[in-house]
This record gives sequence, structure tokens and C-alpha cells, in this order.
Amino acid sequence: MKFLVVIALFALPILAFSQPYPEKYKDYPNDRFGLAYQFYDEIRGSYYDTITPPIYKDIIELNGQFLLIKDEIQKVGKETYSKNGQVVKVKDKTITPVKTFQLYQYNYHDHLITEKKGDTYALYDPKAEKYLIEKFNSLKRFHQCTGCESLYSAIIDNRTVVYNRRGEEMFSSTIIGHFDYDASLKLFSQGEKLKTYFDEKGNIVFKDITAVENLCPRVTEVRYYQLTKKDKTTHLYSDGKVIIKDFKGSFVGDMLNMNRIIAKTAEGYIVFDATGKRINNEVYESLQPAVKNESGKDVNLVKKAGSWFFVDENYKPIEDISYFNAMVVGELRWSNNYYAVQSTKAQKGFNIYNSEGKPISTDLYEEAYFADYYQDALILKKDGLLAICTEGKPGEFKYQSVENLEEFLSEGYYICQLPGKPSYYVLYDYYSQTEYFTDWKLSRISTIAEQDDDKWIILIYDENDKFQLVNMYATRKDQIVKSGSFEFDNYYFDQERGYDEPILFVQKNGLWGIYRTDTLYAEIPCQYDKIYWNDYEFLDYYLLKTEKNGKQGLLKTVRGKYEEILAPTYDEIVIMDEVLITQSDKKYGVIDSQTGSVMAPPVFIKKPTYDALFNDDLGYRQAALVNNVQKECILKGAYSQNPQFMCFENLTSIPGNDDMMTFDHNGKKGVISVSLDTVLVPLFDHVEQNADFDYWLTSIDGKKGMRTWQGEIILKEEFEELITDKEFYTNIILLKKEGKWAAYLREDLKTPFDYETLELRDDFIFAKKDGKWGLLTHTFETYIEFKYSTKEEVLKAISEE
Repeated sequence: MKFLVVIALFALPILAFSQPYPEKYKDYPNDRFGLAYQFYDEIRGSYYDTITPPIYKDIIELNGQFLLIKDEIQKVGKETYSKNGQVVKVKDKTITPVKTFQLYQYNYHDHLITEKKGDTYALYDPKAEKYLIEKFNSLKRFHQCTGCESLYSAIIDNRTVVYNRRGEEMFSSTIIGHFDYDASLKLFSQGEKLKTYFDEKGNIVFKDITAVENLCPRVTEVRYYQLTKKDKTTHLYSDGKVIIKDFKGSFVGDMLNMNRIIAKTAEGYIVFDATGKRINNEVYESLQPAVKNESGKDVNLVKKAGSWFFVDENYKPIEDISYFNAMVVGELRWSNNYYAVQSTKAQKGFNIYNSEGKPISTDLYEEAYFADYYQDALILKKDGLLAICTEGKPGEFKYQSVENLEEFLSEGYYICQLPGKPSYYVLYDYYSQTEYFTDWKLSRISTIAEQDDDKWIILIYDENDKFQLVNMYATRKDQIVKSGSFEFDNYYFDQERGYDEPILFVQKNGLWGIYRTDTLYAEIPCQYDKIYWNDYEFLDYYLLKTEKNGKQGLLKTVRGKYEEILAPTYDEIVIMDEVLITQSDKKYGVIDSQTGSVMAPPVFIKKPTYDALFNDDLGYRQAALVNNVQKECILKGAYSQNPQFMCFENLTSIPGNDDMMTFDHNGKKGVISVSLDTVLVPLFDHVEQNADFDYWLTSIDGKKGMRTWQGEIILKEEFEELITDKEFYTNIILLKKEGKWAAYLREDLKTPFDYETLELRDDFIFAKKDGKWGLLTHTFETYIEFKYSTKEEVLKAISEE
């Protein structure tokens, strides 16, 4: 950054202390679930110790709570959204613009809701769950500085009232018209052409004033205000009182060190002290004010009768010498200053005088400027070459250009270009007056943005534009840590990556690796075609996805450094919460992101979804290919330390039973629980449950039997038929063996195998014995004797009873 010799301005620039969102958050991505907005808990007033990027895309009403849009204009139905969040109406409610201010290290987000009630309005605080202001005609919110709480001007009936954020009345006025608020003055005003100014208690401070100007706030110990009256005269106001009245001119600015005010009249410039007393007896054609010098002596430049003079702090001549021209070098600054002086009009070039008004040498210079705003590195030009002036003494004139190393501005490093074709660069340390890389033939020197204070990594480039890394922090210890020879093609610096040391990605011969920023040690050698450092799916998990030969792998921070936990052998890796979904040969598997251990090998035919993997009580279940055979596989307990993974040829849910499933193995069926415990080993041709889910009804080689809930044998599979009632008498089981039937109840055989037929009915059991039909009760007692040839005759006998 280069400043030519300029005449210092009398009016000092006001430094802006606003705190916009950092540039690095400008294009902050959506969250991993693909939402188009990020949520603050603004309504409830939660605190955050980091700045959240303002990427709202819409207004959302969720349980009566509201979120603001960013900068778009949108209309949805009857709801009106306006630009920049200034007026946002949802039905009959208006959300006041979002207010962000700082309390200690936190950022506080303040939302209030204006609600229409008939012809008036009310201001509601959702956090406090109460109305702050009720029945006002109109409301104005003051736009204030960061760190100030919300203030409101409300018109209520025939009064204008100022309220604070808590809805407490601060003061009021009978003048109808909203107050304005000036945060730099900390004053309220009312009126248009002529304004009345009030303090925060409602006391009148200024009256009938057209404008109030704060002269150099944040710089001087005393605050000065210039009050412009309707007759265009001015007052100078300080410390609660007017110290200069009805001045026919204007107050231009405040000196940085002495609380003195420069004023301009029609005749020229004059100077007042902090009490309003005039210091200089003469009126100057022009004036360059002093700055605070280390020696304690303050030198000013003044012009009178067409010539320039050096004067002391009381504007007394230092010596009886005049100059044709004299200028302050650079802008007004915080410490010592320099002056460029021409004795005569014919003089070619100029002398440089120090802050005490003494020449630093007898040489004449072509240019003089400061390399940056904050440092004392004065750059001088003579015979077409530049020198760096240190401690008031010019250095060797040997450079073609000198620029500060902007990222290390406060550390006093300067990039100096040597003359010649081609021209090379060296690095100059202003504090130690040391020149680095003098024999390296560097084509350029650059920095890495957003580094920590103790990680001063720079990039030095050779003639072929290859670079190596240098840690300049080590130069304070009389050594330089370098990465080796010029070998890197590209780099990426990741300040946000998740552990103590920021990550430096470097590319060598087309392959990427990772270097530590303290030792410049190759933590991960350059071996990958790609490292997904900007994949924010992985940001919170200390993970990095890699790619090599079209396959993907994974790096993870282990004990403070990155290690490879998955070699690049997968077609695709996607993270879902604490697990990784991997793809190989068009099949998907699941891997634990913490350890890299395989929870399910790549067998699933479809990519798992988040809901299926984590929210299904039965575990994640999907068709899979195992050894080229299609099966159904279950992954259970993906969050747990001991996840279970099992595959089956066929998996079938049991109607009415959410805890069990049947499965196939080698053509036989078994039963498994949702916790993947085997209930019935796969021995059966068929498995089902009885109506009451008390027993398992099983079949082996065409023979039927019954098992307990735990799989123990109740009836061995040796029956030709096994029939149960599915509605009423579910505990009665009819068995057929060797062509004969018997009845079974409560784990006991209740009848012998004497019956040719048994049929369950609602109230009875039809039975056939020795070729005759009869009727049994459900307690297996004979109700109708076995003497009828058909069932119809039995039914007739029942009706006749």
C-alpha cells in the first residue's frame, strides 16, 4: 500500500467501528439436511458465542414464533414480505427488523412483534410473553450502534413517547412527531428544519439548532460538538456547556493530542484550546496540525504571506526560516510524523524533516510515503530507487518497490522488489532491520489469509512459480522453518477445520496432502487426487473425504493430527450423523465414522436414508446382495458401540406382531426378534402364531406341531393336521394323527385319538365316532350321543331340545 506525499486534511476521518458479518460467511452453505435457512432462537433471546451467517430465505411461523427473511422481496398469499426485513407483515402482525447487538462475547438477537388491534397497535415481546406498549398510533424503531439496546418512539394520543427495549417510558413530548436518535451524540432530536435535542432523561440540551456535528469522536479525551444555528453561526459545545458562542465560521476538526480545535473563518485558520481560548494571534492561510510525538515536542506547519513556517505547540516560530512549500508526509497518524519541505520553487525534489522540525539529511528526495498506515516505515525515493527509513535514518537505496505484507501488517514485514530484468523479491523485517531470501531469486511473495497471530505462514515463489512454505514466526528466534525445496503447485488454507492447528492443504505434482502450520511437517503426504476440504457435511466430525483413482476414502483427526481411517477404495462416501454410507460396485454399506469400523459391508442395493437408518424401531432393513444372492439385511443399533448386522434370504413381518419376523435359511424358516435374537432356529417348512400369540404353530416335512414362545416343544411335529380357532376358543387345538382326531387344551391332551372328525363351532364341537355323529362341549363332555348319521340330524336334535 503506497501513499504519495499529500497535504494532511484538517478534518480527521471518522473511523468506522461497525462489525459486519465476516467475508468468510458470505456464501456459507446450507446445513447437511439441505434446508434453505439456518435457525436462530431469536424470539426467545438465546445467546451465541459465534456469529451465525444471515442466510434466511423465508419467513417461517412455527408455534407462534417467527423467523426473518434475508434480503429478498417475496409475497406468499395474503402474507406480505418486504425487502431487508424492514417491514414484514404476517396476517395482522408486523415483525420489527432484526436487531443484533453484543453483550460481552455474545451476540443477542432481538425480535419484537407489532400487532394490529382495531385502529391502534400494540408491541408484543414473545420472550417476556407480554405487551410492552399498547394502543399507540404509530411506532418508530431507532437504528443504533452495535451494543445499544432497542429504543422506540411511539405516538400515543397527543404525546410522543420514547420507550426502551423493556417497554419502560423514558420521557415524552407534547410535540406530535417521532423522535430521531443519534447514537454517536447519544441525543434525541425532534423537529425538521429547526431541531430540539434532548438527553436520555428528556432534558433539553440544544434548541433551535439546524445540525449537530461531533468533531472527531473516539479519538480525543474531550468530546466536542459543533452546533449550527439558523443564522449560520456556530457554537462549540464541550463537557456540558458552550465554550464558544455565535462563532462566524466553522470548526474544522480536533487535534489528535492536545484537545485543540481548528477553526476556519473568512480570513483564514485559527486555533482554540479546550476552554475556548484562542491560542494563535495570527490568522493563517493554511495549517497542518501537530500529532502526538514521542519526544513530547509538537510541531505544526503554518502558512502566512505565501510562505510556510514551523511553529511550536503555542504557535511560536521554531526558527526564522520560511519555505516555499511544506507538506505532511502521509496521513495524520498516531505517532511521529515527517514533513516534506521545498526551500525554493526552483528546488528539484524536497528535504525530509522529522517530527521536531529538523532535517533527517541534506539529500533531496523524489518521493516520500509510508508503506502502511500503522507503521513507522517511511519510504524514500532517490535516483529512481527506494530506501526504508528506520529510526529517522534513511537505509540503502536499492529497491524498485516496497509494499507491506498486509496479513502481517503489525509485524513490520515488507516485500521489496529488486531492480533489473527479471526483478526478484526479498523480505525485509523492519524491527530487526534484516533482509531475507536475498539469494533465492524469488518471483513473488504472498501470505495466507486469516492466520492466527502465531502462525505467520508465507509463500515464496521461484522463477517457475513453484512455491514453498515458510513460517516467519520462527524468525523472531533467528531461524526460519521451511517446507523444503520449491515443489508445490497449489494450496488451500482452512482456518475453520476442526482441531487446534489450522489445516494447510498443499498440492504437489497434482496430488494433495496436509501440512502442519507450526512445524510445516507433512502430516499427510501428497498422495490424493482430491481432498474435500470444503465439504461441510464433514465439518463437525473432524473428518476429511479423500479421492484417489476415482475412489474415495476418509481422514480423521486422531490425537491432534489427521490419520487415514479409510483407504480410498469406495465409489462414494456420504455422512449421516455418526455413520458413513459407503458405495462399492453400486452397493452400499455402513461404517462407523468414529473408528472407521465396518458396521455393514457394502451389500445394500439402495442407498440408506437417514429416517430408515435411525428412526425405524426394527432397525434398517433393505434388500441386499450377499455373494451375488439377493437377501434382506438388517442393521440394528447404528448409534450403539456394538451394532448388529444380519442377512436373510427372506424376511417377513408377522401380522399383528411388531416384535418378531420370520426368515428363511437354506429353504427352512425360523423366527427372529427385532433385537436380532433368534427365537426359532430355521428348521421349519412353515411358522405362524396362534390367534392369542401364545404359541408357535410349526411344520416339518409336512407334519405339524407347536412350540412355546421361547421355542420349546409343546407338540412335536408329528401330526397330520393341527387346527386352532382364530376367534373365540383360541386355546383349543384339534389334532389329527394316523387318520384319527383328538382335542388338546392347556398343554394337555383332553381326548383320545378316537374320532374320525372334529369340527369347532361357536358353542360346541361336532364329532364323528364309529361312523356316527355327535356333539361335544368345549369342556369335551358328550352333549349329544353318537347315534346320528349326519350333522344335520345332530342340529335337528339340538333344536328340539
